[in-house]
Amino acid sequence: MVVEGNLVSDENVTFQGGLHIKGHAVIGAHNRLKKSIVCEQDLFLFGYVTVYNCIDCDGLLFIQNGIRVGVGEEGGGIASAGKIYLENVEGPLKIQSEEGIRIVGNLKAVISEDLKQIIKVKSR
Repeated sequence: MVVEGNLVSDENVTFQGGLHIKGHAVIGAHNRLKKSIVCEQDLFLFGYVTVYNCIDCDGLLFIQNGIRVGVGEEGGGIASAGKIYLENVEGPLKIQSEEGIRIVGNLKAVISEDLKQIIKVKSR
């Protein structure tokens, strides 16, 4: 599915294919993506999201606990042109970032203003 603007998903959503988001994206907790996520701006993944293939982000990438990536037959990993922020993430993850990786205790302390506004609207 191609999204021309921003995307915000609720919790417990299953996407049967992949996502290509041209704006910012907030993926709700416990979502499942049967393919990959490509995001052209900032991407925030709430906890316990499963992505069967890979995550490719052109902006900042924020990842909460319990993320599983590359669990499908084709495998996959995480790549970002921007910085990647991980919140207490564990487990084997293949990660590549052009601007570095930072592990933080709380993503809310480092999240971009654009995503703060999107998350604020989501929580209403």
